[in-house]
Amino acid sequence: MISTLFGLLFLLALAPYATVSPTARAWVMLPVGVIGLITFARGINRRAPEPELALLSALGLVAALGAGAAMLPVDAAARLAAQGDLGALVNDVYALAGVERAPLALDPHRGLLELAIPLQTFLLSLGVATALHRKGRAMQLAWALLLIGGVLVALALTHRLTGAEHIYWVSEVPSFSRAPFFAPFVNPNDGGFACAALACLAVGVAASRSEEQRAVAAVLAVVLLAGVRLSGSRGAMLAAAAGLITMGMMLGGARARLGGLIGLVVAGLGVWISGPEEVGRALSEWLVPEALDEGMDTLTGRAEIYADAAALAGEAPIWGLGPAGFDEGFRVYKSTPTFTDVAHAHNEPLQILIEHGVVVTGLWALFVGLTAARVLRAASAPGHTRWVLAGYAGALAALFVSGFVDFPLRIGALEVLGALLLGAVLGLSAPEGPSRGDSRWRWPLVALGGLSLGLALGAEAFAWAQEDSETSPWGSPAAAIARGDAVLAAAPKDKAAAEEAVRWYKLALARQPLQRATLQKLAPALEAAGDWEGGLRALTLATRVHPTLPWVHRDHARLLRRLGELEASRAAWRRALACDLPDGVEEELVQEALRGPGDAATIAGRVLPERADRLTTGAKILEAEGQQDEAERLLRRAAALDPRYRAHLARSLVRWGRSEEALTVVGDAPGCFATEARAQAWLSLGRFAEAEGGFDAAMRLCGVKDKAARYRLRLGLAQARMSQGDPRGFSLMETLISEEPDRLALRRDLIQRAVEAGTPKLARGTLKWLVDNALATEDEISLWREVR
Repeated sequence: MISTLFGLLFLLALAPYATVSPTARAWVMLPVGVIGLITFARGINRRAPEPELALLSALGLVAALGAGAAMLPVDAAARLAAQGDLGALVNDVYALAGVERAPLALDPHRGLLELAIPLQTFLLSLGVATALHRKGRAMQLAWALLLIGGVLVALALTHRLTGAEHIYWVSEVPSFSRAPFFAPFVNPNDGGFACAALACLAVGVAASRSEEQRAVAAVLAVVLLAGVRLSGSRGAMLAAAAGLITMGMMLGGARARLGGLIGLVVAGLGVWISGPEEVGRALSEWLVPEALDEGMDTLTGRAEIYADAAALAGEAPIWGLGPAGFDEGFRVYKSTPTFTDVAHAHNEPLQILIEHGVVVTGLWALFVGLTAARVLRAASAPGHTRWVLAGYAGALAALFVSGFVDFPLRIGALEVLGALLLGAVLGLSAPEGPSRGDSRWRWPLVALGGLSLGLALGAEAFAWAQEDSETSPWGSPAAAIARGDAVLAAAPKDKAAAEEAVRWYKLALARQPLQRATLQKLAPALEAAGDWEGGLRALTLATRVHPTLPWVHRDHARLLRRLGELEASRAAWRRALACDLPDGVEEELVQEALRGPGDAATIAGRVLPERADRLTTGAKILEAEGQQDEAERLLRRAAALDPRYRAHLARSLVRWGRSEEALTVVGDAPGCFATEARAQAWLSLGRFAEAEGGFDAAMRLCGVKDKAARYRLRLGLAQARMSQGDPRGFSLMETLISEEPDRLALRRDLIQRAVEAGTPKLARGTLKWLVDNALATEDEISLWREVR
């Protein structure tokens, strides 16, 4: 019965979209912690814990409790000592908000929830460890988990076969996803990790029961491995391999362990020699070939994240940034201009170090080492229990490895699964034989567990109670921001309302200091309240809080311009345009940055960064203003920075009547843009057969990805064919005209090319349309009379 209850806890965490948000996880962890403590207390009351399990229990609880040190309020001097340069920035924000003392944690409200969750999940592990020290119960839990895993894969497959756009078909989750979801997991990687762990458990069960049960477990193992493949997760495939290797090393004796270690060392050397990028590319070719598209990073930015996170870890090495502090601090140290907001380190040990410091991280590292040693000693135990233990240990190893490439400890379902696996491993690895427990550990451990659960429940209750407080620094920053927004919306031009909004935004900063969005809201509110200097100070801080985000620099530039600081404003625009931008806004922002007073070409030299894309956009704007020479200069700079932009230069040269030069510039460069540029040049030079082949090749390369590009390429192909008198060209042009009937230039281009090709009758339909709609010129009317 107790094993079934543990399995239901996994299902409870799995069903609501695998419980991703801190609030959802906190609610799910309420029964997890309570059931864990009750089971733990009953277990050690019936069977006194052996000293090693008692030590591990105390060590884990102390490590989880140690994370709470960052919740203590400190002054500016203590923060500076604990968090270095990052602490100095936080102090500057607090000074603007009028805060003298605040918790060391960078997001105390969310941190309270994140502090409670590890305490509750570890209590579940201890409950499982004391309840599942016998093989029978361990097998019952294994079957419960495996059946849930089978349903998980079936749901994922059904979603995929039916083309479901949302989880469970009728939900609104996910509202947007870059990759297909996997059953209730919004991120398919997480679903892959769950399948990888459960597949290892299935292998262990398949080798330890009756023939019928072995067959069922073997089928489930195959299904779960298929789930790993279906998820398309490269990390999940590596996790499954790590789990199976761990099982082999446990069951094969000393030689197998030595061989496994040698194999891992050789594999590690291979990765180091060939490079993680090549390994990622090989896995991508098999699992997710779309990740190999031009311009895509096969490691999805992890190398840059790890480098920046390592720099962040050095700022607060002892006590860290507090629970939920990683994403707050990471924005300050993010070095790449990519338009992303990284919420996790994608490496659990690194994130634990950043959030909790070396003391807590060291305690957890000691716990992991002692647990591994305990399991290896138990691996030599006789009988089929070895296979069950190996299955659980392999599953736990798979999740452990996944933590080096992703964030399973931030996903509620994987947290509960990991807690169950850890508990089973601790329980099954207990020494064999008569009871070797020590009753002296019993009540101190119950008291420590009760204290841990009490602190966890108290932290969650306090966070929820303070959420909408009008004064507490422990409340929700979002609630304070919403109040400020509501005040301004009700009276947007009222000075008193602006002053009231300032108070709410400063309270939000007191609760979450490193939030650029709050600073960006505070700045105009301060301006409206008459404090221009304060507004400038707020935006200056925003550029330090999130230096790789364009919006903070854009707002800073606009304010500096309003203050008459044109040179400083242009320097801010240069920083804004150096960042990556979302689709559809680049031209608008570059146009604004190039605004006078002054010569646009001179301003371009001040505001455009050394980025090929920005220089190309600037050239487009300058060309539209009649400054062709300056536009060409920018295009040549862009081509020098990135050879792919030679195609942009070549297309402009074609427009300027320099098609021979365009062919020289673009050469035989690959890619759809370069191919199109060559085709345009051939078309303008009258080399129509070559142009037709060029446009046809460009269509195959990129004509299906972009609707506008496809239309443009079809137009070029039609023009090349029409100029050769090919009826297919006129038919294609008629199709294009029907898609955009108001473009008279297309109709007249068709007529001109029909005449030039000596086949004016092919323009009969277009001429008739112009005449019938009273849009035909005298020449077109005359031509219509000839061909009708």
